[in-house]
Amino acid sequence: MKHLFKRGIFSKLFLNITLSVVMAILLTSIVLYSTFESMIMKYEYQARVEQINSKQAQVSKLSEVAVKIGNQIYHDMNVVKLLYSKVPNVNDMSAAFNQLRTYRATIPYIESIYIYNKYNNYVYVEGSSEYGELTRNGYERLNEGFLDETAGNIINNFKDYKPFKPIARSYVSQKNNKTKYFYTFFMYDSYTKNKETSGVLINFKTDYLLDASENKLRKDTEYFIVDEKGNIVSNGTSLLMLQNYSDTSYIRRIITNGDKQGYFTDTVNEEKMFVVYSPRDQYGWQYVSLTRYDSMLSSVNWIQMLTIIVSFIFVIIGILLAFWITRRLYHPIYEMETDIKELEHEQRNAKNILKRVYISDLLGSSEANNKEYLKNYFRKLNMEMDFEKNLSLVLVRIDGYRGLIGRTDAEMLHAIKFSIINVFQEVLETEYIVHGTDMGESDVLFFINMEAEADHEKFAEKLQFAKEAVCGYFNISLTVVMSSFGRQPEQLMALYHQVTEAALHRVFYDKGSMIYADSLNKKSASGYEYPVSKEKQLVEALMAGKVNEGKEIYEVIFSDLRDYPISIFNMAIARLIVTLNNTVSVLKKNNVNSSFESQDMVLQLHQLESESDLKERFYSFFDKIQEEFEKKKAGKQDFFFEQIKNLIQVKYMDPDFSVESLANNLNKSVPYISRIYAQNSGTTIKDTISNLRMEMAKQLLANKNLSISEVTQRVGFSSTSYFHKAFKKANGVTPK
Repeated sequence: MKHLFKRGIFSKLFLNITLSVVMAILLTSIVLYSTFESMIMKYEYQARVEQINSKQAQVSKLSEVAVKIGNQIYHDMNVVKLLYSKVPNVNDMSAAFNQLRTYRATIPYIESIYIYNKYNNYVYVEGSSEYGELTRNGYERLNEGFLDETAGNIINNFKDYKPFKPIARSYVSQKNNKTKYFYTFFMYDSYTKNKETSGVLINFKTDYLLDASENKLRKDTEYFIVDEKGNIVSNGTSLLMLQNYSDTSYIRRIITNGDKQGYFTDTVNEEKMFVVYSPRDQYGWQYVSLTRYDSMLSSVNWIQMLTIIVSFIFVIIGILLAFWITRRLYHPIYEMETDIKELEHEQRNAKNILKRVYISDLLGSSEANNKEYLKNYFRKLNMEMDFEKNLSLVLVRIDGYRGLIGRTDAEMLHAIKFSIINVFQEVLETEYIVHGTDMGESDVLFFINMEAEADHEKFAEKLQFAKEAVCGYFNISLTVVMSSFGRQPEQLMALYHQVTEAALHRVFYDKGSMIYADSLNKKSASGYEYPVSKEKQLVEALMAGKVNEGKEIYEVIFSDLRDYPISIFNMAIARLIVTLNNTVSVLKKNNVNSSFESQDMVLQLHQLESESDLKERFYSFFDKIQEEFEKKKAGKQDFFFEQIKNLIQVKYMDPDFSVESLANNLNKSVPYISRIYAQNSGTTIKDTISNLRMEMAKQLLANKNLSISEVTQRVGFSSTSYFHKAFKKANGVTPK
């Protein structure tokens, strides 16, 4: 199935059918999705309008009630005396205040009542104890000692306000700096033309007209009232009462459309809100609701989610159906296209194999060929070569090819070699004539023509650039080998022999190196003499367990081989491996239980490609030898340590027993047995003997049957006085 999508016709046919089906499903889903959203907005708008109209009617009705209450107070016989008597007597004042208290007690929404008498310029205040700061004896002159400035402003400028309408205002207490908000109704003679008038100010609590607790019940929606100037005239919301919000976009939009109701969405405090507003009422107020947009849409989220899921299922079904239809339509074309591609692939492989065979036969031939023959030979292979110019061969070898075969398939290996040929030709052919061919296994060979005066350093830089491009893309390593330059036809075979032998010198380089063939084989094979003495020193070092010294000797032997032909290297390494094999045999005879076989190393050495790989293999071999020696040495030390412990246990009660006598018994030196014992026990022989004697002494003294002198003799002390000193030093008390 995966091969279908590699076919251009199938892909185009499949994409066209799929896009048609998917677009139809998506357009239908989008229409449904957007319809749900508009429906819920219309539904929410109707619901909010009903709520707003209800609140507007409630405010209007309660305002009318407040006006009736105000008229009743304004025409009350007891209150009238405070309104019009220039000097009301004490009894009149007492009766009036009692009547005002009655009104406040029976109507709890009344916060306070102010009576203004224009004839004596006094304001009479009836309220809770908090209002005591406004007057000294319940009354105060309006513009001299009365502290409620907003109330004084209403009285002084009463014609600026609509009569008998609620006035939103506040008062800041002088005692606790606490702000109180009211709706004030000013009752006065509305027919008067005088600049001053007596009247009654009734201050209602804000909850009277609009209950703030309703906003707390529903957390996603809040209601408020705004006047034509953009001032908030309601309390209990996130918007502060009497603050002007006309600078905000949504309030500005509301007051601009004050003559009609509507809705819109806007961002309020960085959150998207659904805003519904009413037209202005008779007080110039507009009623507004703010609802969180996300919360409003949550009721249809499941419908939208269901729409998305169903649409997704239909899209999958549509894609599968489109694939089935496309495959049915494309099947005859696919079979024909597959046959053509297979024929093209086989033809291309045949050409590559044929080209490789022809070039291998030519380079392996010992016959001398003239220039014309070679030109025609290469021309048949679509390779134009000019033997009048410098000719160089470049061999590119893939490092770690055996491991690469195990990790990748044949197609990937073919792609890597194809990329090597293309990249190197693309980089070099701007200045040189370049032809590349796959030589099988890990090798790609390039034939390069260049002018005699060509810059060889620049040529090497281009090779390095091409190598890094291929290595970076495929994450592989390449070794590049460059031959010297020639012009004669017979030099072609010599150059090929030169680069193939130079490629074997990879064991002297790291992976990914650039090897210049003309810089190798500086010394003749006949001049090489195998370093027998160094080999002997290497064996002696390994037999003695001196692995580091053995590694240094190996470095000397290996470095001497660098300038000789590869055949010398193979001979020397083979002999060295035989010597190491004999060394392992000797070690086994000496009871060193070797856990490896040198034959395994011989097989692995033939697969190594770089100096670091070769060094790692030999060093690993040497380290295993050292490991076996360490195991044997550790076993001997453990056995000797047990001998020392046993002799101490047997002879510590002998007065003549000491470290020196112990060393004589074991036929070893005192420093040697002391070091072995300390390494294995963490303490000294002398301290161990002393501790054993003390423990035995404490056991004997506990029996009470032996005297101190008898205990002294039994535990190995030569004198009682010395025993006393040693016992007190060890235990802090003298023996008893």
